[in-house]
Amino acid sequence: HLANELASQPMIVGYEVLSEPRNKLVSQSLVRDFYQDVCTAVLAIDARAACVVGPAPYYKIWNLNDTMILRDRSGKQLDRVIYTFDFYDPWGYVTAEAGSTLSYPADYPCSQAFPGWVSLFCSSGADQNVRVDRQWLLSL
Repeated sequence: HLANELASQPMIVGYEVLSEPRNKLVSQSLVRDFYQDVCTAVLAIDARAACVVGPAPYYKIWNLNDTMILRDRSGKQLDRVIYTFDFYDPWGYVTAEAGSTLSYPADYPCSQAFPGWVSLFCSSGADQNVRVDRQWLLSL
């Protein structure tokens, strides 16, 4: 319904059909299937706009991978899809939580630079030193 109403509006460039899926128990494939169905319908109505989608839960960057690629019924990748994610690292620095003594640029243990994701980012373990600076941001 929304695409029918907004397709003629020049300021509409995309439709974010489900912002930050919240349920951590829902599988990525179920979220992707929902996106595929809704985006296929929206893009068929609005030939100019894109469909904006991101991984569950909460658009976390580490869940953005090729399993999120939206496809039509024949298996062809959908055009006009923008894949997005949220990026809040290091968490304490970007949220400015009370009592935070973090600074930038600075050195942090991996467990602080990548909380909950040490095994993915630090081969030497939680105490591995990580320099959080411009180069670190560019490498992500």
